[in-house]
Amino acid sequence: MDKLELKIPPLLLVVICAGLMWLAAQPGSVFQGAGVALPVALRASLFALLALVGFAFAVSGVLSFKRANTTLNPTAPHSASSLVTTGIYTYTRNPMYLGFLFFLLGWGLFLANVISLLLVAGFVAYMGRFQIEPEERALVRRFEADFLAYRTQVRRWL
Repeated sequence: MDKLELKIPPLLLVVICAGLMWLAAQPGSVFQGAGVALPVALRASLFALLALVGFAFAVSGVLSFKRANTTLNPTAPHSASSLVTTGIYTYTRNPMYLGFLFFLLGWGLFLANVISLLLVAGFVAYMGRFQIEPEERALVRRFEADFLAYRTQVRRWL
């Protein structure tokens, strides 16, 4: 299973997950009966709100990394030049991934399909095991006590 660590770029994983969510919600899908009756206007509003919140988290994370002049490459956490602990990183250790989560949650609500929402839980599980854990191991090796202290003060997601 270690072969999956840091292999799929998180943004690609979001696209794959969103596509699977859409497929699960399609008429004629084996999961068609898992739909939830919600007015389209409510679904669209929730999606827009959560996508906007997600975008704000993700962009805040990117801007913090750019200000610190460190890598944005999620498949190479060992190349981080600095440990970012300010800005949005005082609230969450993974604002970009949290932003992706908000987007997918909004998409799942828009699709109004229980299976689609369960796929969001799969995204979280995958990200935790195959992206975040390996990243954090690399950060411990690179920044040692500073990262260990930061990890005790700031939650992984929220």
